[in-house]
Amino acid sequence: MKLYRRSGKYVMDFTFQGKRIQRSTHLANKEEAKKYADKYHAELVNRGMGFIDREPAPKLNKFSQRFLDTVAIRKPDKPSTVNFYRVKMKPLLEFGPLAEARLNEIDENLIDRFVQHRSKQYRTSDIKQKEKKKGKASEGKRVSPATVNRSLATLRALLYMAHELGLIARVPKIRLLSGEGRREFVLSHQQEIQYLSATPQPLKDIALLIIDTGLRQGEALNLKWSDIFSYRENAGYLVVREGKTKNARRAVLLTQRVREMLLSRRTKASSVWVFPNDAGTNPVPGTSLDHQNAKLRKQLNLPDEFVIHSLRHTMLTRLGESGADAFTIMKIAGHSSITVSQRYVHPSQRAVEIAFKALEEHNQHSLSEAAKETLQKPLETQEGLSQLPVKLLTAGSKPKKHSRELSQVSGGTKLEGLDESTDPANGSKHLQCRANRAKFPLQDYESPALTVELQAHDLHYQSRTSQIVAPS
Repeated sequence: MKLYRRSGKYVMDFTFQGKRIQRSTHLANKEEAKKYADKYHAELVNRGMGFIDREPAPKLNKFSQRFLDTVAIRKPDKPSTVNFYRVKMKPLLEFGPLAEARLNEIDENLIDRFVQHRSKQYRTSDIKQKEKKKGKASEGKRVSPATVNRSLATLRALLYMAHELGLIARVPKIRLLSGEGRREFVLSHQQEIQYLSATPQPLKDIALLIIDTGLRQGEALNLKWSDIFSYRENAGYLVVREGKTKNARRAVLLTQRVREMLLSRRTKASSVWVFPNDAGTNPVPGTSLDHQNAKLRKQLNLPDEFVIHSLRHTMLTRLGESGADAFTIMKIAGHSSITVSQRYVHPSQRAVEIAFKALEEHNQHSLSEAAKETLQKPLETQEGLSQLPVKLLTAGSKPKKHSRELSQVSGGTKLEGLDESTDPANGSKHLQCRANRAKFPLQDYESPALTVELQAHDLHYQSRTSQIVAPS
């Protein structure tokens, strides 16, 4: 059995009954990983020999807590991920047939039944409190495809873990629903002023930070004072050490009003967190901020799609409008893909015209420099001379009659090693290139001093020396 590290964790690699097995131990200590791997291998052997009866797979409602506990252990630095799974697990457990099913009994048919059931439910936020007198509840909007998909994603993660632990033989195919809507709302500058004026702390400072730096909500809440640098000077920056993707690790510059806000908070700070909870032991919970934002949204008559993440979307949209390219936006935002960043780039006709003008100026400058470099090189080593227009001339011939582009005949061969020769079949004279045997006819003229004039460089071919030389 082999053990090797991958992403900081040890992976066991061995062959059992002709099948190669590679599984992560999720352990960083080699001795503990070896014990885990030996135990895993022994269980496989004993089951294969019939010494141990395979236990029935647990039910979903029993395994769900183990799933959450394992995620919490594997991702101790991402409590929001654990909370996400806990919230999205609830609708799965509320659907009886799914909650009571053993993990190996969960198939595509049962998953589809859950989707049908969940899609017919109404949003919790839209179900008003029952009327005291009539005892009836008014109905709101049905849950969106995005809401259903988040529960499906949670179920898929749970089943993959069960498969990894050897509890099920296969993971059923889970298809997400189409029709997810994107939150595209962008605050205008006037709305920004109204919003920040009405927002209580700490949401006000967090909103200002996000709208000026483009941080994700989780990145802003997890900031420590040790992540802020030079904010007392004119050009400060902060460092995002952990995030949603590997590209989330980045340095972000601070605007003047963000620096002023941080200076003000620092004078009163008693916690390592920039935005601590009341006890100062952890960051302020994101759920409380979401509730504050929801109240403000109603108060200011902003649309339902305006959430705290819309502040980040606003900042990135403004970056695109100010002329930032997609790669710059990707670096600032910490996007995992350039495709995401391209959403924020909408070039105007004026921007297109400026781009073409810049391209033309660049080409003219580069071609001019290339021509100068070509003239300065030794003639025997010049590249691409065959791409230049040339004339084949003989004594007494008219230049225009016998002009031709050498590149059309030689296909890019250097103008070196030219020999005069005569075709034995018809006696016609021609120049022949040694490199590719290309021939250039000389018509019926005598050529005691044949000259090949390269118009761009004023070079000449001397028949007696078979060389390209500069005129004396």
